Amino acid sequence: MTLFADIAPHWAWAIVGLVLIGLEMFVWSTFLLWMGLSAFVVGAIFYVAPDFPWAWSVVLYGVLSLVAIYLGRKLFKPAQADDPDALNERGQRMVGQSYVVAEAIVHGRGKVRVGDSLWLAQGADCPAGTVVTVTSVKSTTLMVTLAE
Repeated sequence: MTLFADIAPHWAWAIVGLVLIGLEMFVWSTFLLWMGLSAFVVGAIFYVAPDFPWAWSVVLYGVLSLVAIYLGRKLFKPAQADDPDALNERGQRMVGQSYVVAEAIVHGRGKVRVGDSLWLAQGADCPAGTVVTVTSVKSTTLMVTLAE
């Protein structure tokens, strides 16, 4: 006796799809989402063709899940570290940008204004008001050179 013996096959696949999508809320990925949607597709096939063999439905579900996961990963790529909109990578987005020195760079250290905040800067000595370009970032310090 199986778990879904008394349930119509299309409802059984719908329940599997709902459970997988429900579990997706507790898992940090979109892996189960695609498997749940595949279960809904197999359930829809059973609804249209109730005599579809169970064995083939499991094979079809496996193939649909693999295809859906592959397409989902291709279409909805997670943010990469080199993505300018990546979380916690604000400093890396500043490389190549020009800013104004807010506090003179003396003995190689000073501050530049970035938007409404001040960032530590290292570079050639220059007075406040000088335009500099960020060449790299080390922790929370911007490495700068005089803008051309």
